[in-house]
Amino acid sequence: MATEPEQTTAAPLRLAAAGRTRRGKRGGPNEDAFVVVDGLLAVSDGVGGEAAGQIASTLTVTTVAGFRPQYAEDPLEGLRRAVERANRVVRTRAREEPTWLGMACTLDVVILGRQHNTGEYLTVAHVGDSSVWLQPGRGRPRALTTPHAIRNGPLLNAVGLADEIEADIFSEPVRAGDRVVLASDGITKVMTPEQLDGLLGELGSEPPERAADALVEAALLAGARDDTTIVVADLVSEPSSR
Repeated sequence: MATEPEQTTAAPLRLAAAGRTRRGKRGGPNEDAFVVVDGLLAVSDGVGGEAAGQIASTLTVTTVAGFRPQYAEDPLEGLRRAVERANRVVRTRAREEPTWLGMACTLDVVILGRQHNTGEYLTVAHVGDSSVWLQPGRGRPRALTTPHAIRNGPLLNAVGLADEIEADIFSEPVRAGDRVVLASDGITKVMTPEQLDGLLGELGSEPPERAADALVEAALLAGARDDTTIVVADLVSEPSSR
């Protein structure tokens, strides 16, 4: 677990973020979970049916956030270890409770390193079929992730699916004015990539709170049966301490 430095090493950028989640039309509990904390964003979509999926997603995002990978000197390594920890936690809990056997979840995590020398790029971890987009300068969005699933089919990779987990982990340079969006598949199942590109572009000038609200509402209006979770974050300059 990375620890917060005793003395401030504030990065030149920070994330101004908002998250929203809504239950889909299929009913039942909302199996999505999200976390928005200093320098860390996470979205998870649980599978395994009813309470098990909800438990898997909640365990996963809270475990990753508690590991505090945004404070690691090497964010790539910190995030890799955080994802591995979450996978072990979900696997262990599933073995302890027979009714939770088979529970798993997707996971997308974005961190902005809080060490001064790590705060100019985002580090992303991706497992499953949720999505992450980057909008440089709030312009045309670019998908950073590729689904680990057969279209309209089962997940090929998920937290809790096996004892060992392989996540896509990579870094992207960013600057003030960029926007990052995380979304569960509630929205990607009912909107085409072209529709999403257009909607994200239209919402580029809106603050994160309004953009997240609008994206969730658009998914519901499009008939989303699955739960929909959206996190929108803007890269903004840190106030100078001098």
